[in-house]
Amino acid sequence: MYISLDLETTGFDAENDRIIEIGAVKFKGNKIVERYQTIVNQECEIPEIITHITGISAEDTKKAPLFREVAEEFKKFAGEDTIIGHNIQFDLGFLRKGGVEFENKIYDTCALAPVLVNSPSYSLETLTENLGINHEKKHRALDDAIACMELFNILLARIEEISFPALEEIKMHILKSDWQFKDLFLKAKGSEKGTDKEEKDEKSEKEEKINLELTKKILEAFENQKNLICEAGIGSKRKKSLLSAAAIQAKKNHERIVISVYDKNSARELENLSDVETVILESNENYLSTKRFDDFKHKDFFDNDEIARLIKVLLWHKKAGEKSELNLNREERVVFDKISCDLVECDHSNPEIKDGCFFAQAREKAIDADIVITDHGFLLDDSLNQIPNYRYLIVDEADYVEKAGTIVKTFVPEILERRYPQDKILMLFGLLGIFFEKYNKENEFQLVMDEYHYRVIDWQRVHEAAANISPDLANIFTENYDEKTVNWIFQNQEGKICFKSARIDVKERIGQILKQKKSVVFASPTLQVDGSFDFIRTTLGLYENFDEIVYKNVLSENETVEVIPPERGMPMPNTEGSLAKCGEIIINAALKNNGKTAVLFTSQRSIEEMYKKTAIALKNKGISVLAQGVTGGQGKILDAFASRPEGHVLFSNFDLWSNSNIEGVSCLILTKIPFDHPMEPIFAANAKRFQDSFMEYSLPRTVIKFRQAVHKLIKANRGKTTVILLDTR
Repeated sequence: MYISLDLETTGFDAENDRIIEIGAVKFKGNKIVERYQTIVNQECEIPEIITHITGISAEDTKKAPLFREVAEEFKKFAGEDTIIGHNIQFDLGFLRKGGVEFENKIYDTCALAPVLVNSPSYSLETLTENLGINHEKKHRALDDAIACMELFNILLARIEEISFPALEEIKMHILKSDWQFKDLFLKAKGSEKGTDKEEKDEKSEKEEKINLELTKKILEAFENQKNLICEAGIGSKRKKSLLSAAAIQAKKNHERIVISVYDKNSARELENLSDVETVILESNENYLSTKRFDDFKHKDFFDNDEIARLIKVLLWHKKAGEKSELNLNREERVVFDKISCDLVECDHSNPEIKDGCFFAQAREKAIDADIVITDHGFLLDDSLNQIPNYRYLIVDEADYVEKAGTIVKTFVPEILERRYPQDKILMLFGLLGIFFEKYNKENEFQLVMDEYHYRVIDWQRVHEAAANISPDLANIFTENYDEKTVNWIFQNQEGKICFKSARIDVKERIGQILKQKKSVVFASPTLQVDGSFDFIRTTLGLYENFDEIVYKNVLSENETVEVIPPERGMPMPNTEGSLAKCGEIIINAALKNNGKTAVLFTSQRSIEEMYKKTAIALKNKGISVLAQGVTGGQGKILDAFASRPEGHVLFSNFDLWSNSNIEGVSCLILTKIPFDHPMEPIFAANAKRFQDSFMEYSLPRTVIKFRQAVHKLIKANRGKTTVILLDTR
């Protein structure tokens, strides 16, 4: 017998917030044996946003029993049965604070689901939607508990459907752990067929026509061994033209052409459009190594994260052995790093190791391919020449090169403790914290290292502590100042000391590539600022031997973009009346378009404030607000909007919008001009290189970001669209 439990609370902090509803069902298999539901009077205020989400008001709780009156009653209901819940430790923490302790066996569906289900988000709402579970009254305790029960039963069925051989191997490894779900797998019988199914990517529709002129210009650049900067938008069929030029050049000269793009989505799009042998090649750490995976499986003991991710990989149908085939969170990526290809450990001169390395297999395919597609980050960081030799290069989405090429690494104690001795990591970050407190005089939350900091004795102590752990950490916490790298210490939201390091030598690395290649083409729909390529030339170092060409967007009569400037008298951002006026415009636009609206913000705080201002009014009109970081994470809100843009408004930051292809948007609202924060370390370090940093760097970057946002709207949403500006600046 199981108990499925869910609580509704006034917030996320068990110390200061309160339980306002308890819902639970006692069940066996698919049959509900008994239900328990009560609203709880905690004699406290109910935040307006909680009432909006749950529908529970202060009036409802005043009529309800006090928590102490129902605590023992609920504990008796649960008895000694196994308790399940989605992110169950959240609920148990609130009950524990109220004096209700459980020693029952606990299962968390939020921890089990990622092992058995590949989903953009593992929120209960997204999982029930994707798995076809009836879940109408979301954010009500009893209904969420029932939905969790059904999810748990589906997960149990998934375990039973694992093939016999796979399940036997899982059981062998799981015995070396104390994982909470251990017994569920050990008692499973398995299936003859199993659940491993290859998911076939849907092929993108072929572009109707090739822009012959653009193809010809690229081929001329290749023929004359010149470089080319090209701005070509949607109407020019840019991607198909790039592929056509690459294919013709490859076939004509019997050599491979490399095309670099911003991310994996763009790479897949190009691959699906190509008519010749085309291979996507990523850096080695993105591929599974059979040798390292086998070594990992022979560990004496697995912690909970390791055994969960081990099972996920064992159940993963390895099409290409790529990390991108799995939807991994930060903790899961740490485990994958232990089993991915390492060019030191994976000796590819050994045929057995090479045959079992998916990176080696991908590279072999790339050697025989006509076109190799890679990403900007790998292109700029390929110091070991992992990309097979090539003479001609096309850099598409060139406006993202600076961003992708700025390699940022974050170092936090809990992650490093999994690789190095805990006591030494604690010592290192203890010294880092002392350094931060002593030298952080200007900014409360972060300290950007400058040349002076590397000379003081306190930093030498940090460096020595890092060197005492490993040479790699000694290089990260270096004792030498490097103007091509920006390092900073900061406190995260929990107040913990963390360290970030970023390489900002994109221009230098682009220069090295230009020296080595016969011809390089830089293309994108958004490269110009005020009709000039000067900004992209300056930031990437594209000075000599470059021709320029521009093709404007060609839109049909049904494809129009109306840009609406701020109303007269519109308050300046962050001034009195600004929030109310912006909220009014957002509500009106959402109602006019029946949802199908995306609103972009420059900070999380702005998203939260606008959600509070507009969500209830829109809900009363039948429109739901999907707010990043408020109603769910990125995967959850994008999945919900994609399933039904009608009746939904999306609140997100500019990065989420620019990194996603969000279809179904009729209206795009920009609440603020997306200027970079002057204190952001990478931006500040790059800005120092300009005499007039605002006019020469900050403003052009903002223009590019604005153009990128509008281009994303046009690309993913053919038809009549509207862009509304709310920033009077």
